[in-house]
Amino acid sequence: MSNRQQQLQPWMLFALPAGIAVPIIAGILLGGPVVGFVVAVLLALVIVVGAVRMGPDRRRAASGAHEWRRAAAVRFVVPVALAVVGAVLAAVADGTLRIVGWGVIAIAVTVAISLVFLEVGYSEDRARAREDPRQPRNGTGADGSTEPRERGPAAERPRPH
Repeated sequence: MSNRQQQLQPWMLFALPAGIAVPIIAGILLGGPVVGFVVAVLLALVIVVGAVRMGPDRRRAASGAHEWRRAAAVRFVVPVALAVVGAVLAAVADGTLRIVGWGVIAIAVTVAISLVFLEVGYSEDRARAREDPRQPRNGTGADGSTEPRERGPAAERPRPH
């Protein structure tokens, strides 16, 4: 696993959703719903594997107290923009383009719900950091174990085997 963190560039906010939606739509139009579904599953697997390989972003814990609100607001601009584009397509267009508009709205709703869960996770991370800033943020102790650290006199007593 690589410890290199990826930086999200502004162009990626448009290229990544297009890189997901275009192959799925092309699969549906060229091969039917089954092909579109298979393409969607393959893309989902690529995204999950890439996210797991990237790992968590350790720099988030060092950010200021109110910077996370601005970052959250910026993240929510993407689904709102997608929803507006989808609504315009669904309202103005006919036929396949109208269906694509509804699909874009569905993608926007999915991204918004995902961002809500992301923010819940970030709030839990911030709460843990406030409780004990000395605790490692990756869930393991200094020795690599996942056991909670003992404090006080009980930590010095030998453990029975």
